Amino acid sequence: MKLDVPEPSPASIDDLALWLADFDERVSGRKPTQARTPLVVTPLGLTARDRLRRELVVMGLTPSPPEPLVHWPRLSTALQVRARTPTALRRAVLFEAGWALLSPEGRAEAWWLSTEDAAQLVTAKHLLRSQFETLEVDFAGRLHRPVKLHAFHLPDADDFLSSAVRLETAHALLAPRPR
Repeated sequence: MKLDVPEPSPASIDDLALWLADFDERVSGRKPTQARTPLVVTPLGLTARDRLRRELVVMGLTPSPPEPLVHWPRLSTALQVRARTPTALRRAVLFEAGWALLSPEGRAEAWWLSTEDAAQLVTAKHLLRSQFETLEVDFAGRLHRPVKLHAFHLPDADDFLSSAVRLETAHALLAPRPR
């Protein structure tokens, strides 16, 4: 699939860099509220979430009830982007624009797993992913090669705690404020 996303403007890259600097400051030194790992059902996976949950249960895993997430494009950046180089920031802006085109409502879900369940799932992640929608996207030639967007995100084992903190922090920053 080809997504016609515009070349990121310097202002959009600067805005993302500022948001990430604030985000990094908030994440620094934090510990997760609980020893748990997020499995995030992306907008691509929302239509198949019942089947995904059944697959997890068949594997003997117990995900938490779904926690609605908003602003998926920015949450995805918070979870995935670690480098703060101009190239990484430009790429992140492209990904955010792509996700926004694919899912204008920007919804996703967090399913929390115990670290034991998450460790078991990491070994089967690629096989499980192959059973769900994956979208190969060409950002109108703005990246060197097409990229794959997946139905769910699960961090690698060495990133469980960091991903939990990153998701909790980003969700708190992006969730609508009560009036």
